[in-house]
Amino acid sequence: TKYGLRFIVFTTFAKLIPLLLLIGFGTGHISLANLHWKYALTFNNVGSASLLLIFAFCGIETAVTNSGEFKNPSRTVPLGILSGLSFVVLLYIAIQLVSQGVLGDGLIAVKDAPLAAVSNILFGSFGTTLVVAGTAVSMLGGISGEILAIPRVLFAGARDGILPKALAKVHPKYVTPHVAIAVYTGLGFLFAVFGVLKQLLILSTAATLLIYLGVVLATIKLRFKKSGSNEKGFKIPGGITVPILATVTIIWLLSHLSKQEIIGSSIFIVALAVIYFLMSKFKNKKIQLATQKKDNL
Repeated sequence: TKYGLRFIVFTTFAKLIPLLLLIGFGTGHISLANLHWKYALTFNNVGSASLLLIFAFCGIETAVTNSGEFKNPSRTVPLGILSGLSFVVLLYIAIQLVSQGVLGDGLIAVKDAPLAAVSNILFGSFGTTLVVAGTAVSMLGGISGEILAIPRVLFAGARDGILPKALAKVHPKYVTPHVAIAVYTGLGFLFAVFGVLKQLLILSTAATLLIYLGVVLATIKLRFKKSGSNEKGFKIPGGITVPILATVTIIWLLSHLSKQEIIGSSIFIVALAVIYFLMSKFKNKKIQLATQKKDNL
């Protein structure tokens, strides 16, 4: 975990360098005329675009999956999430302003690689190379972060009897959930090779939003539940106002899924629910047999 975190920190700083250079040098080249909105936005346009945009903000929850390996997680996790999201929002706004301000209407023509186009204007061919290299490092860091965190979810599910027991195996030397890591990376590779990027992004966002919705509803429930623990944890200000606003926003975003996307997400949810039901039933039956055996002895 220590070396994994060091590598992620290194890639994070490495990918921030070209972005900060782009913002720093690009601010002086912004044309205010290029920032003028020429088209009226509608709720449908905003909703459809947000399903793709939300993907850029997803992933902060991966920090929670490793919280069992943190020092003082009740303070570290909320602080990391809030500060990390705040920084990312400001960074995205700055990048958008520079890109729109420098390129103007030409942004549409280079919508597949706008940062490379802006860097080419600011720094020439070296700028394009810098952005491409930063993109590669960014993807490497993102994948590394996912591999470090998400297999812990499979491991925890297997440990609790929800997923197959093999996923709970721990490496004898490195004490890592090596089977869960191999399964997760294998599935990710197959989806990346045989899937369509845009549809994968939308389905991934929809699945993540459903998880967020569950967490938000759990937050509302916990607000009205008295804790038997004396440990002081993080409590978001504003009562249930923020969770209610989050619930409405998530449902509104999910309402913009196409018919095919809703069907695909529904099939995925039903399949997971069936697996969960079968594993839970098998676990309960196993406990009953163990109890009967104990009573007979």
